Amino acid sequence: MADETPATPKRSRNGKKISLVTKLTEVQASISGVDKTGFNDFQQYTYAEESAIVSACRDELAKRHVMIIPSIDSVVHDGSLTTIQTSYRICDGDSGEEIITKWAGTGSDKGDKGLYKATTGSQKYLLLKLFLIPTGDQGVADDPEHPSREVRPAKPVTKTAAPRTAPAKDKPKVPPGSISHKQLGRLHAIAGSVNADKDQIAGYCKDTYGFDSLDVIHWQKYDEIIKMIEGGIFSQPKPEPKPKELTDADIPF
Repeated sequence: MADETPATPKRSRNGKKISLVTKLTEVQASISGVDKTGFNDFQQYTYAEESAIVSACRDELAKRHVMIIPSIDSVVHDGSLTTIQTSYRICDGDSGEEIITKWAGTGSDKGDKGLYKATTGSQKYLLLKLFLIPTGDQGVADDPEHPSREVRPAKPVTKTAAPRTAPAKDKPKVPPGSISHKQLGRLHAIAGSVNADKDQIAGYCKDTYGFDSLDVIHWQKYDEIIKMIEGGIFSQPKPEPKPKELTDADIPF
């Protein structure tokens, strides 16, 4: 029977040695992807395991006599977080070519495993990015050595509160979009601080916007009305204090 052992890639083409970069692109083309077989119980997500990524690359590199030699350049401990700077020598056993690339890794551990987690994470992501290996993730950190996952930006916060919803049947009806009770209280407080005439404010809102009362002001007009109140348009002059009436006790003679 014929030997079914996989053929070893040729070390030369047309009498010329295959370059290291060509070998690396062949390795890249041979790996279609790595499934997410790991699961993080604490944060409830799946991830591609480091062992699966190494297995996908190891044989393809060995077939082409390509060796990756890692080294740690520096280690920084910050509490439970360990950060390392690394170098990887990618060596071609046929041509003698070498490529050196810098990389980094982090690992979080309260014990003595931080360095090992950082080393594992560094090698894992080097292989993922060097050979562009798809795992199905959308740019979110999905590895237990990298627990800080990408956070989506918060939605913009509006300056005014959300419109009130329709009230219960046993309460007075409030038109949809009316200001909240909190906003109405703020309006009264500001009006009081500048000695504004609330009847004048209500009359203006009815004549200008058609609001029957202050508590049905539409939230889209709320900021505009507040600015007018703060600007003193509806303010009334404070009455001057009455002179004190003198009594016999106030006369010194």
